[in-house]
Amino acid sequence: WASKTSETERTVFFTKSVEGTAYETPRVISKGSVYKTPGKGKMGGHERRALPHLAAMGQEVHLTWSEALPDASGVRMVLATSSDTGATFGTPQPVHSGDGAKPTFGSFARGWGGVLACVWLDDRGGSQQPYASLRPDEAPAFSPELRVYAGQDNKGVCPCCPTAAAFGRDGTLYAAFRNINDGYRDIAVSRLKPGESTFEGPFPVVEKQWKFDGCPHDGPSLAVIGDTIHVVWMDARSGAQRAYYASAKVADMRFEARELNAAGPGTQGNAKLFVDMSGNLHVVWEESLGAEAGALVGHQHAEQKPSAGGRAVMYATMPTGQTAFGPVRAVAPKSGAFQTRPSVAATAK
Repeated sequence: WASKTSETERTVFFTKSVEGTAYETPRVISKGSVYKTPGKGKMGGHERRALPHLAAMGQEVHLTWSEALPDASGVRMVLATSSDTGATFGTPQPVHSGDGAKPTFGSFARGWGGVLACVWLDDRGGSQQPYASLRPDEAPAFSPELRVYAGQDNKGVCPCCPTAAAFGRDGTLYAAFRNINDGYRDIAVSRLKPGESTFEGPFPVVEKQWKFDGCPHDGPSLAVIGDTIHVVWMDARSGAQRAYYASAKVADMRFEARELNAAGPGTQGNAKLFVDMSGNLHVVWEESLGAEAGALVGHQHAEQKPSAGGRAVMYATMPTGQTAFGPVRAVAPKSGAFQTRPSVAATAK
């Protein structure tokens, strides 16, 4: 995780727990300055956050984050690797090489055979567009980044929603983002097949469902199981923020969508997927514990306020071979608390 440790410093920390024991004393992985985008007025622009991502397999641990350049003139996305379960990390390496790169709202995926991929939004071209870079197994560095999609009329995509990345078993990289199409801000997926240098798509997960003049800061999540790709996300087509699930065969990328938890009484969001080694699909999201009034309005950066009943992290699973999620349960509900932005992972057992 990352913390702002002073007005001019942001620090990335790492810790681990071995076989259920207490977590080790957190260690500093990186310290850097705080980068703020150019902006007008006394306050200037918005601060870019570190947004760390983590992946582990055996003794190997990969950690990515975004940080200010040494002269604070811009920002870069980097990756550091440990071969001893996080006891030590190597020197961070940039995941991109293009001039003027400004990565933010990044995502990270580890594929079969050890290939790595980073996906992010980048406004080097004047608008936020998704980019991706890959590092094949045993390669010393990431390959030059590729633009995933220029956006309608080259105007980019939704500028502040996190991206998502996932590999298929055949090595295809899937990248998801919130698109803008005639004012509708719906989720789309592009893909890069092995050996290709151009992304296909984007393939719309839903088409022209949510017309919205703003950015909700709530992106998609992806998982690929066999010949099927799975997506979860939030939109407010009904007036309230609700979580949705869709799937498609990778052969045609034609998605069928439905509400993730239609019985939930209030608003929902920030859904995340994980597929375990047995092919079971796990999902977590946040959901208000009671009905809420009011719709999402405009582009928001401020922290959300707790609802009267609170907000809890919810969980469900879709066993291998099934096409629907099982019963929904709250992980650790607490009245009045506002639980947000969950993530989920599982061991191989």
